[in-house]
Amino acid sequence: LNGSYTLASNFTVGGTLFLNNAYTLNLSSFKATLNSAFTIVGTGGIFTGTSGTLEFASLTVSVNLPQITLLVNSLIINSSGQTVTMNGNVTVGTGGLFLTNGTLNIGTSNSLTLNGGISGGATLLGGTNSSIIISTPGAGSIASFPAVSVSNLTINRTGGVTLAGNVSVSGTLTLTSGTLDNSTSSLTMGNGASIIRN
Repeated sequence: LNGSYTLASNFTVGGTLFLNNAYTLNLSSFKATLNSAFTIVGTGGIFTGTSGTLEFASLTVSVNLPQITLLVNSLIINSSGQTVTMNGNVTVGTGGLFLTNGTLNIGTSNSLTLNGGISGGATLLGGTNSSIIISTPGAGSIASFPAVSVSNLTINRTGGVTLAGNVSVSGTLTLTSGTLDNSTSSLTMGNGASIIRN
């Protein structure tokens, strides 16, 4: 795409999607399904759609989610045996993150912000300096937060978060709003890690 576009219907790419330079692809309220690689030529590209859905499906190779502004309502990882790796910060709206198949790798020092829920049995990987921010206090609770190791974890969700897998925090755990229920899974704080209660 050599320009900025807004989808008028659902959109599936079987090969490689090239989003050039600082252009914007706006999903609007539609779904973009990527079955192969996703490449940014240059920097500053924007992939947005406050009511739209981005799905990585049927990948035959692992792909990098490039360093762009990614603001979508829902993000679906649905590629068995493959990894989608973030190369920049990602914000997922109230539609939620669906870890259906495969792996979402947050990357070494990126932030994943969740304004909705998270579900599915696929793998979520953190990095040495990565962060997860569970935001939007008025959104519903998260009943099954998966296993992950991150540097920083922020909980700002009135409905609370229940761990469904073991979570490790090596930097800072920030408890702004809501409860963190680790009654069925372990929460491990690394050597020198801290807890902040706002």
